[in-house]
Amino acid sequence: MKKTIAVWIGILFYTISSVNAQSCNCSRTISASGIYNGQTMNVKPGEVICVQAGNYSLLRFVNFIGTASQPIIIKNCGGQVTIAHNQYYGALDFLGSKYFKVTGSGSTDIQYGFLIAGTGATASGLSIAGLSTNCEVERVEVKNTGFAGMLIKTDPNCDPSTWRSSFTMTDVSIHDNYVHDTGGEGLYIGNSFYNGEVITCSGQKRTVFPHLIEKLKIYNNTVVNTGADGIQYACAPDAEVYNNSVSNYGISPFEAFQNNGMQLGSVSGKFYGNKIKSGNGNGIQIVQPLGNLSVYNNIVESVGQNALFSDDRFSTNNLLIANNTFVKSGQDLMKIYGSTTSKRIYNNILAESSINSYIVYGLGAAADEKNNLKVNSATSVGFLSDKDFHLTINSPAINAGINPDFISLSTDIEGNKRPNGGFYDLGAYESMVNPPIFTPIGDKNLSASSSLKFNISASDPDGGVPKLAALNIPTYANFKDNGNGTGTFSATPQSSNMTFNVTFAASDTTGGVTNRTIQVRLYASIPTGQQTMYRVNAGGPAIGDSNGILTEDSNANPSPYTNVTAAGSTTSTSSVTTNKTSLPNQVFQTFRRDSQTGDDMRWNFPVYYDASWYILNLYFIESISSANRVFNILVEGNNVAPGFDIKALVGTKVAMKKSYYVYVSDGTLNIQFQRILDNPLVSAIEVISLGTSTPPNIRQDEPHDDNLPTYYEIVTNSHPNDHDIDLNANPLGIVAFPNPVQDILYLITSSTDPLKVTLINISGNVLWEGILNDENAQNSIPFGKYGAGIYEIIVTNDHKQWVGKIVKF
Repeated sequence: MKKTIAVWIGILFYTISSVNAQSCNCSRTISASGIYNGQTMNVKPGEVICVQAGNYSLLRFVNFIGTASQPIIIKNCGGQVTIAHNQYYGALDFLGSKYFKVTGSGSTDIQYGFLIAGTGATASGLSIAGLSTNCEVERVEVKNTGFAGMLIKTDPNCDPSTWRSSFTMTDVSIHDNYVHDTGGEGLYIGNSFYNGEVITCSGQKRTVFPHLIEKLKIYNNTVVNTGADGIQYACAPDAEVYNNSVSNYGISPFEAFQNNGMQLGSVSGKFYGNKIKSGNGNGIQIVQPLGNLSVYNNIVESVGQNALFSDDRFSTNNLLIANNTFVKSGQDLMKIYGSTTSKRIYNNILAESSINSYIVYGLGAAADEKNNLKVNSATSVGFLSDKDFHLTINSPAINAGINPDFISLSTDIEGNKRPNGGFYDLGAYESMVNPPIFTPIGDKNLSASSSLKFNISASDPDGGVPKLAALNIPTYANFKDNGNGTGTFSATPQSSNMTFNVTFAASDTTGGVTNRTIQVRLYASIPTGQQTMYRVNAGGPAIGDSNGILTEDSNANPSPYTNVTAAGSTTSTSSVTTNKTSLPNQVFQTFRRDSQTGDDMRWNFPVYYDASWYILNLYFIESISSANRVFNILVEGNNVAPGFDIKALVGTKVAMKKSYYVYVSDGTLNIQFQRILDNPLVSAIEVISLGTSTPPNIRQDEPHDDNLPTYYEIVTNSHPNDHDIDLNANPLGIVAFPNPVQDILYLITSSTDPLKVTLINISGNVLWEGILNDENAQNSIPFGKYGAGIYEIIVTNDHKQWVGKIVKF
């Protein structure tokens, strides 16, 4: 809650000097403290009112009314004007005035021609109230005030002319001022209660709403040592606040939460180029934005709470937070509340929170986060120093940003052009020197039956040709710098598959170095016969059996083929009573289990570069009788086991095996365990190459037809009663392909019954319906008109149902 200060307007006239001071180009000169009424003085638009250098106790201007083309100018003359007192509401006050400018530029040798040197306990330094509007204040120094350094607003009262419906303040410009050592806010502009205050008028309570401030500009001000907020502005749509410096704020706030560097209350517009440091509260606090708000190119450092706090729970608009440098916060670097605003958080540097917390969301908040650098230590950013947040040439923040498609981000905090070097840098500063830039390069698959070499290239945005090198390459590989910004990598075929990382380095004459690491998979020729490629004891130690070694996958040494960190998966133990698979019981005493957070558990096995068939064996056990574990098994993007439920199929503590023929054409066999209920798990995985052979009963040309599925179920004897069962959990025999889909989705079924087919989106809306039966052996669903996302196919007859998830990128 902010203080509301009643305005006492006493018209007490002091001596008025109407001298024309030619040396300052003045129409009138004031040389005594007092209250001056422009209407009584018959002051005309365009007049220049000079205040003679000297000491004053009070200067109050009432009804000074100019025009937009001829504002009234009030300036110092002959030196500095000093105002100080301990008994009035303000020191330099304006009431009922319009189209006027206060400037301390009257003496060329003095930066701040007006100095407000002190006020009483509840008094502000400069105040603009009493329905004043259309004003400019520049080159004024304010210090040692009891309340705000500058107080600019008219609070609503029982007079309807003060209400929002009757009055709007407009064209307010506050710039190039120095405010320090204040009891309250440095700059307090606009009323804090946008949603109104309850007051008593003629014995009746009523809610009154404060006026708006349109076309507000606050820039180039320096604010230091404030008891409350450094700068607070409110009720200001489309405001532009930039290039202000605030430090050592919130020293002794008069109320809780009034200790922020810069508080944006019920505003919209642009907030950029501001520097905030060393305060007790939040660096930037945003409360209830009125409309679209862009916060960019700001620096916040060494603050007691959050570098940026935003709460939009009552607003519906867009919030952009981009290219800011936030360093060293006592709490979170960003804390974002509220779900009603669409938020984009791009290209920010978030370094060194005391609790190692970067962006924290609450009250249903979420944001589109892209290309933000989050580090525990500011030294990891590559700043010029711990006080200078320009980027050194090898900073990871250089060329690491995206174009946020916002025109004002064409420059950085110093006005330098963005981007420099072809890509946006992160943070408030765009570097003027750049390390070399690699042409995008991804992981490579090199096959003995195809080219065993590839080229890389890099350029230097600052000019010149970078030097190229390859680090950590094996003895059977070679790299050559061609001397023109390109390099050639080659490798010699081996007798077995090889996977290794290669780091390419590009360096320039200014010391810039850029590294790019990729994975290279060197594949031998496909064997003619069947060959076991991978055996993993998921969740357990290495185990040997008659077929070789099942490799270790423990918490201490997880398998390199699964996404442990992204999925948050872990290992656990189980018990087994029945096992009719070919693997030993020890395999089923451990498993790897997915978690409820993060990505689904995935396994990715490098296989031969040339397209061919494989057998995939998956082993499971459920030892918890109360488990309600249901998940999908996706192989190469196809849902081969929708709604897979181990306990429902074979019971508890019973080992089971599912096997598939899988056709792989991209060098990697992908498995995904997709959560439905509880956490998916797996006990072991085997990948066996069929070599140049094809599965039984599969035509030779089928693998090369893009419209055919890429998996086939193998029926196995895994049930404890030793009966053949189909473990596919697909009673209608549905195959949907390709998945992911692009333009057309095909459906194949082994059923001859009429089947109803329904396509729904993630919101449950029906997009398409059709019939699949024995007269239409293959049905197709047009997907070209649908956007990227996840869809469901539901196929039903009178007794059975199949549900499959379809992905479109």
